[in-house]
Amino acid sequence: MRTFAERFLYLRKLAGMKQSEFARLINLSQGRLSDIEQGKNKPSADTLIAVVNQFSPSAEWLLLGKGFPPETVSQTPRGKPEAFMPFDKASSDELQFLADCRSLNPANKMTVRKFMQFLLAEQRTQTPMNEH
Repeated sequence: MRTFAERFLYLRKLAGMKQSEFARLINLSQGRLSDIEQGKNKPSADTLIAVVNQFSPSAEWLLLGKGFPPETVSQTPRGKPEAFMPFDKASSDELQFLADCRSLNPANKMTVRKFMQFLLAEQRTQTPMNEH
């Protein structure tokens, strides 16, 4: 994907969403989203932040095409992306984990991301022992 518009469209399709759904989640009109996906307009900084917070792609990949595109996006059972946890509500362990991840080189970040995706997928398929 060479252009920003292609990466933006890829992310929406990866999420399996219609333009109207995706636009609503990132607080855009469907027309504005269409213009961004067609390369007619660029998104605002607020829109970029909403996309990164909502779908967790690498900002460097989304903006510059550097690194690897996401292979999946986190979704709840209803098919909507999970809400991003604000940093002020993160535990000290979660903040340390994020700091550790930021210090990794790009290849190791991708390895951690893929391993986390594997663990999350495995976790979703397991039934908790104390659930009846």
